[in-house]
Amino acid sequence: MRMAVPLLLSCLLGTSVLAGCSGVPDFIAERQAIAKAEFSFDRVELQHMDIPVITPNAKADLRVILKVKNPNAVTARLDRLDYEVFMEGHSVGTGAMTEDFSVEPGGTKELSLPVAVPYANLPQPALQALLARRAQFRLKGISHVSTPLGRIDYPFEVEHTATF
Repeated sequence: MRMAVPLLLSCLLGTSVLAGCSGVPDFIAERQAIAKAEFSFDRVELQHMDIPVITPNAKADLRVILKVKNPNAVTARLDRLDYEVFMEGHSVGTGAMTEDFSVEPGGTKELSLPVAVPYANLPQPALQALLARRAQFRLKGISHVSTPLGRIDYPFEVEHTATF
């Protein structure tokens, strides 16, 4: 009887610990699903454009809109995204999306990424494209997901010629 009580307590404790971990596989699956997500360039929107002569540190504020398609049977979840935007082959800005982002199974969702393009030191081809409001864009990104086993990074790259 004395042996039965500790054994019973151990079994109950083990069961409760395992029950508490039941969400871990879902947590990991949702974050690994982003690896199979399909990122595509949708459009570029001009938010604001400073006048160079009037405004010190003049810049153009753009918003790059990506479509993220989740072909998985589980929600795809992204914890962070770091990105660099290229215009006419020249790097024009970087950014980070730090809010939680998720796409339901079989769904598609827009991901909006702001980028400020300073006019100072902007290469001539990129400046001309900016003024013409039509450019070849490339976005290089690294999606970061956190798991109990550590952070996993998934790089991706998308290109698009856009009028904005």
